[in-house]
Amino acid sequence: MGDSNQRAKNYKIILKLCNGIFKMTKKYTVIGKESLPTEDGLIMVYNHRDYWDIPLVFSIMGTRPVHALVKYELKIEPVGKLLGFMGAIFVDRDNPEKRKSAKENLLGLVSNGRNILISPEGTRNKTNEILLPFRGHGAVSIAQKTGRPIVPFAISKCEKKGNQKLIRICNPFYVVTDDDLGATNKRLYKCVYDALLENEKHIERGLRF
Repeated sequence: MGDSNQRAKNYKIILKLCNGIFKMTKKYTVIGKESLPTEDGLIMVYNHRDYWDIPLVFSIMGTRPVHALVKYELKIEPVGKLLGFMGAIFVDRDNPEKRKSAKENLLGLVSNGRNILISPEGTRNKTNEILLPFRGHGAVSIAQKTGRPIVPFAISKCEKKGNQKLIRICNPFYVVTDDDLGATNKRLYKCVYDALLENEKHIERGLRF
């Protein structure tokens, strides 16, 4: 319990820092925040464009702690140390045993009412494609095993530098026991893809911040 309380304090400290930086350097608009369930134990997924995506979701979630899944290579970087301070789960994507261990950690967190954050793309999208193919069935598998909802975040840059962003929070996405994970993963992909297309329409119409 003591370690859990300390992590919660750590989270709030870093959250204040991140929000302060956002106010000075970034602007974002959120559509669909009312779609966020009030209870915790959420499996949040997002499309990954840059390193601001994770702290952006943290900022939107406010004081509700979130455990992000991040690549192992970041563990020695300043941003990785901050994320670790806040309870991040690090994964070596090239090591099957490490991937399995990370998934079990995430499963345990959700089962205990904690919120997790996963990028199904598995890496940053540095292409001109709106969304990369999803790597594996991690999010839908955890949702199926826990009965907890997936909440998709569709994050779009409103200009090249990414100083302005539009985030669309989709309705909770549930996975039942007899759902085929492959087909369900495709539905989740389409959900995020369609949300990103809606974002583009708003941006093209000159969404004001």
